[in-house]
Amino acid sequence: MAGNSIPEEIKQHRPGPCTEIKLINGHYYVYMYQSVKLPSGRWGKKTGRNIGAIVPNTGFIPNRNYHLYKGEESQDEITVLEYGQYALIETVAEDILSSLRKYFPENRAFQIFAYAGILYANGFVHLDQIQSYYEQSWLAQDYKKLPFKMGKTALGNLLDDLGRRTTRVINYENAAIADSSSAIAVDGHAIRSCSDENDLGKSGYTWEKFEQSKETFGVYVLQSNAAKSAEEVFAYYKKRWRVETFYQYLKNKGDFNDLMIQNYYKEQGFSFIMLITGQIHQKMLTAVKSLDDNTISVHDILLMARCMKMERRGNNWNLKNARKRDLQILERIGFKPKTMVPDSI
Repeated sequence: MAGNSIPEEIKQHRPGPCTEIKLINGHYYVYMYQSVKLPSGRWGKKTGRNIGAIVPNTGFIPNRNYHLYKGEESQDEITVLEYGQYALIETVAEDILSSLRKYFPENRAFQIFAYAGILYANGFVHLDQIQSYYEQSWLAQDYKKLPFKMGKTALGNLLDDLGRRTTRVINYENAAIADSSSAIAVDGHAIRSCSDENDLGKSGYTWEKFEQSKETFGVYVLQSNAAKSAEEVFAYYKKRWRVETFYQYLKNKGDFNDLMIQNYYKEQGFSFIMLITGQIHQKMLTAVKSLDDNTISVHDILLMARCMKMERRGNNWNLKNARKRDLQILERIGFKPKTMVPDSI
């Protein structure tokens, strides 16, 4: 269906029914549409994806979405997605995403959660590699209607924004403190931020020198609102084993080393992403402990989930590689994977 402002010589190139032509910035773009019943009872029109453009004196030129209109499989589109580990993270850490949505705009909250989820599922991934992981993950399908991006520039802007505009970050962190013990404990761990070739801007820098000097990079700073002596506060702090497991995860499991970030504000922003990743890890630890089975670890649970893929056939995504025993164990921690999901336009 075409608007009255579209010339007849352009209309004649419309590729078929259930398509409409839109004039945008001097160009004629073709979109799919479908009829929908409105709350009033009348029928309306819902615009779908752009499937190409009409060039005067040339005709209709399809794009990579045209296969959707033709009901065919794309030759270059990903049709198998990494599903299990990401859907598991979404389920187990659901309240973390809910908290992010309280303190950040909707798009930003999902972008932060997706970034942290990729890091948790795969270990540390450099900024310029996140987009590839995202495109191959179920998150790209689950969040495709949200307008955020996961490329290097977009994530660099995210980190810079988190590092400069700190009010939302601080409010989130204060809420997390209030939801736990309401006492503040600050710890630190030395993490390299640059590459070997340009680390700290020093000539002659080596990994051996880093190992020798890293213990002098910081000092203990404990701040507490408790009416206790310094010795008592430190003793209580040493009992906060979750703090230690958080840093142990960051260093050994999460592999947050060689960050290759040389901008102060981006470093501050990334520290917040590390916090969210650590919170996801704690949620996973709690979920696995609920199984009350010492033979099953977080690593085992992630492996079970990682086997599961979503494969697109026609207009549906179908669950693949789901083993009965794995499904039974995962259901005990509250995760029941979807077996079929429509590929919404």
